[in-house]
Amino acid sequence: LHTHILNIILGKCIHSHIVTNGIELHVELETTLLGMYAKSGHIQPAFLIFNSMDDKNLQTWTIMISGLDDHGHGEEVVSLFARMEESGFRPDSLLFSAILYACSHIGFVDAGREYFEKMASTYNIRPTMEHNGCMVDMFGRAGELEEAYDIRRSMPTEPNSVILRSFISACKHHGHIPCAEENIREILLKIEPDLRSNYVLASNLSYLFGYCSDANNLRSAMKAKGIKKYPGSSWVQSLDSPSEGSS
Repeated sequence: LHTHILNIILGKCIHSHIVTNGIELHVELETTLLGMYAKSGHIQPAFLIFNSMDDKNLQTWTIMISGLDDHGHGEEVVSLFARMEESGFRPDSLLFSAILYACSHIGFVDAGREYFEKMASTYNIRPTMEHNGCMVDMFGRAGELEEAYDIRRSMPTEPNSVILRSFISACKHHGHIPCAEENIREILLKIEPDLRSNYVLASNLSYLFGYCSDANNLRSAMKAKGIKKYPGSSWVQSLDSPSEGSS
């Protein structure tokens, strides 16, 4: 943290020196300053540099959009992404991860769905695990659990544990599971059999939908593996609490 702060202070001093002495900014130097400000969350100076650049390239668009995305400026991500397309740049896989993540976190479900479809149809980019994960998370947050499940089911490979936890958490939060015939809890525990929070989440879901025997079996499996439940943690928690929270 201290190194990060010192780097920002040093970077600002260098930038000030450049401006004070009228040093000409070439594209490499502009890109470096843009990256410093955007990555550290100093969005206003990042935008000033970005908007002043005459020779923007895909890298500079990516740095600015990723900086906005990383620091919670989802609506600005959507706006800048559209501006980038209008400028004739073709977004790559990384930029689609950024726009889908932004749509998920600001609830732009229709826009997210449109970008996901455009990614393949217009830009011929095959969805990665990360893209699919963003879509599952977006639909899950919005309560569109059937669409979240359709994305999960259409994936060419088994989803990773992050996607499964996101989907299960959404089912738990909204009190509905669209795939009762599929034991998705079992799939999660097969992928990560030794993670305590997975057992707690799977057990919570079982209790919520009345599968008490499944929940008890999960508890027994935890004990058999020597995975301990932290003192004070609850097997049935409020919908908004983290999976490892306390009661």
